[in-house]
Amino acid sequence: MNSFENKGFRMYFLVMYNLSPIQKGIQAGHAALEYAEKFGSTNEYQEFIKNHKTFIVLDGGASGNMVSHTKILDSYCIPYAHFIEPDLNNAISSIAVLAKECDYAPGSTTVLGEFLKQFNLAR
Repeated sequence: MNSFENKGFRMYFLVMYNLSPIQKGIQAGHAALEYAEKFGSTNEYQEFIKNHKTFIVLDGGASGNMVSHTKILDSYCIPYAHFIEPDLNNAISSIAVLAKECDYAPGSTTVLGEFLKQFNLAR
């Protein structure tokens, strides 16, 4: 039994607000692949892939906001991956972060939980 059994995981994505709904999904997919390339061998990621597979796509704002989000994640040493879209002037179009249940459970006060609370679902 691994240490992650019976604990939930979700992958959250921040995407640029000015994309169409289908583009938001595609850009989230790009960031998911970047995350898999970067962190695919970790126990957390393997648990997520085997037992959870839930994606939550959030509105990350404009391109400047996306850069700010990566700086915040870096400052808290939160693992993430991002995708830079060449067709959007090399802007960060999406950011992926893997959250544990303690990060997204109601009333979460973890650093990642507090960070994620500021975003609305992408539309």
